[in-house]
This record gives sequence, C-alpha cells and structure tokens, in this order.
Amino acid sequence: VSLTAETPRSAQATMIATYEFDKIGKSLTRYMIQKILPSVIDRGLTRIEARCWSGHECARRWMERLGPKQEAVIRGSGANCEDFIQMAWTKCV
Repeated sequence: VSLTAETPRSAQATMIATYEFDKIGKSLTRYMIQKILPSVIDRGLTRIEARCWSGHECARRWMERLGPKQEAVIRGSGANCEDFIQMAWTKCV
C-alpha cells in the first residue's frame, strides 16, 4: 500500500492485488485501520482517491469496508480497456 501526494491535502492510494487476497485480507484490513488510516489523519489529508478494477468485487467490497465512497466508473481505462471504479475518502474541513 502506498500513498502518492496529488496536492498538499490529497493523495492517490495504490496497492497491487493478489489472487490470494482471502489469505491476507484480515491482516491487511487490521494494518490499514491501525497504521495507514491514522497516518493519513496525522498528515492532514482531506481526500484520498483509489481505483479498483470493476470486475474485482472482492476488492471493491474490501475498499468499501474501509470507508471510501464510489464516485465514478472510469470506462476503458485499463490496459485492455477494462472499466475501473474510482472511490474516495473525504474529510472536508
């Protein structure tokens, strides 16, 4: 999992998926909740965007459990013209 700054108060989150997600999902969720999300708050970020392949329901559901809301479907943006779902966490101040 990595965060790339887009502006001083927003970032793009990225993670490489695995077909064995069911084996690491619980520990990754715990890591995200205990380490990543608190560091985001400490950095003063108010927006984090992330995208997932529209055909990967498990990834989308997992992301939703962490709090982002779906904003858009980005049609044909994958290497083979796959659709991606853009999601974002926002904390407007």
